[in-house]
Amino acid sequence: MHQKVFLLSRLLCVFLMLGSASSTWAQQSGKPSDIPIEAFASLPDFDRPKLSPDGENIAALMKLKGRLIVVVQHISGKNRVIMYPAIGSEVKNFYWANNDRLLVSYSLVGRHLRGAGMTRLASVNRHDASDSIWAVKDKKDDTLRRKRAIGRGSAQFQDQITDILPDDPDHFLLNIDADRDGRAELRKINVYTGEYKDMLFPHTGIQHWYAAPDHTISLGTGFHKSKRKMIFKDKNTGKWVNITKKEWRNNYSIVSVTQNSNIVFATGSQNYGTDKLVKLDVISGEIIETVFSDNEYDIDHVVHHPDTGQPAGAAYMDDFWRIKYFDPQLDLVQQSVDKITQGQNNRIIDKARGKNIYLILSTSDREPGIYFLHDVKTKKTRSIGLRYRKIDPNLMAPTKAVEIKVRDGSIIPAYLTLPLGKDPKDLPTVILPHGGPHSRDTADWDWWTQFLVSRGYAVLRPNFRGSTGLGYKHYIMGRKQWGGLMQDDITDATKWMISEGITDPERVCIAGASYGGYAAIFGTIKEPGLYKCAISINGVMNIPSMVLRDKKFIGGRSWSKSMRLEGASKKDISPYHQSKKIHAPVLLFSSKNDSRVPYKQSRNLYKKLKKRKVDTGYVLIEDGGHTMNTGASRLTMLREMEKFLDKHIGD
Repeated sequence: MHQKVFLLSRLLCVFLMLGSASSTWAQQSGKPSDIPIEAFASLPDFDRPKLSPDGENIAALMKLKGRLIVVVQHISGKNRVIMYPAIGSEVKNFYWANNDRLLVSYSLVGRHLRGAGMTRLASVNRHDASDSIWAVKDKKDDTLRRKRAIGRGSAQFQDQITDILPDDPDHFLLNIDADRDGRAELRKINVYTGEYKDMLFPHTGIQHWYAAPDHTISLGTGFHKSKRKMIFKDKNTGKWVNITKKEWRNNYSIVSVTQNSNIVFATGSQNYGTDKLVKLDVISGEIIETVFSDNEYDIDHVVHHPDTGQPAGAAYMDDFWRIKYFDPQLDLVQQSVDKITQGQNNRIIDKARGKNIYLILSTSDREPGIYFLHDVKTKKTRSIGLRYRKIDPNLMAPTKAVEIKVRDGSIIPAYLTLPLGKDPKDLPTVILPHGGPHSRDTADWDWWTQFLVSRGYAVLRPNFRGSTGLGYKHYIMGRKQWGGLMQDDITDATKWMISEGITDPERVCIAGASYGGYAAIFGTIKEPGLYKCAISINGVMNIPSMVLRDKKFIGGRSWSKSMRLEGASKKDISPYHQSKKIHAPVLLFSSKNDSRVPYKQSRNLYKKLKKRKVDTGYVLIEDGGHTMNTGASRLTMLREMEKFLDKHIGD
């Protein structure tokens, strides 16, 4: 009965958001393999919607010819306005500045960027997209600052909004290093003209400013040389205090500030080994109270009330994203929504200011996502958009959480997804380690996983040591373990699949993106014979070169220290330098406009392997970014991957 109700809501939201457009999945046959590859490669049809402050209009990311656009319309579906990407850019995000104007963030793309990410920010009229301005103006030349500037030209990142200032609809606060001297200014910018006023004098080593719920600036963070730096404005004295070396900072990290107080919300380890959320006095270090804790999972971040900006809940991940609200109002809304869509995972995404109208996202391991409006007063719920309208949840495979015992006796969690209708025995398998490496996988619907499973492959996604969200011990054991313990956990997870009889040992491949791509290729080096093939998407292939590059960026000297294996040289754990040990077939992808990992890393490894006559493929994608952020790049990736897997481990 529940499934029929949810099916109706999917059909209804296609009608409301897309007019006469039909939902392809509703016409599909009953086999997952019949779902066209384009359905999985597609960017979301409708994503990240936001309500205007008055709740009368909604803006969302939609796709057009494989690229993201911003679409704005009245909640009735009328008065649609499309905001296209600026030339040489991709839409990154957007924000309502007021009821009539949006701030649209763009990531610049192109080879001229030389591997460095750059962003821009436009202010666009909700009613007429041709009425737009670049919201950030270049700073007038200051000779003294130019002499010490790190490079020249416009600020690299121009979209770091500190505060929308909801009570001042004509302005917003922007964090920006306009003269590129490594010290961020804080601007108050007019959304209509771009004219601005500097609100704070820059501080050495501070690249980010943070606002309290009352819109005052309370916290500044950053790097000075290779060391982290943090300053806080003491509410008693009104002076900025350097809190970098406060003793409590050895155990706690600030995640949210409060207004008119030296009390902050901070996370730190508890007796169970996971991170809890506390209220802490910045000056004295006193713990005021514990706000949230869980025995198994870390808190991820603080959720703020959409009306007041006050901390209202703690977000964490078990197998799915969860939010535990300590705000009574939002907790009741969450409970009422959960009753409506039983069996789904529901999150409050947005709220109309001063009204009881909420925007909800409902997902599961098989459901990519349905957005709907929930009116608390009338208790009416209305679907407004599907994230992927060509994906039929009934043809998606369920994902199961499993626990795997590894060689040192520890337990690592993982997610196993098996093809529908197949006996889970001796299956061709893809091991899919996540990127980061300090991130984690969840059981939520995943386009890459579900594509592979629809083609008959079992997929395992291990949360190896070094993954976040699972406690400090789990995380810290993976630090400085590139090619070491992190790799061993992936190996042991692979062997577990074989020992359980799920995986055919002669048909197992390893694949991943970014760090996952590194782990895929290094897996063939460290475990010759285990993997019959490997696939890397924008993976790190040359560790010494990557570390050297990262050191050129602010904070890079700090974070690049973890890209190593204790007791080994950088070359020892570098696929490029260990390429003579690669014998399994390899498929390498790289994006020419990747701003994180230079595309030449994969290309150079390909040349080395080709020279040795290793069965190697290389696909250079012109326009995909680090995360394959266009429909065309994803389609190329899946097509080439499908052919490669079919050749080496397919039926």
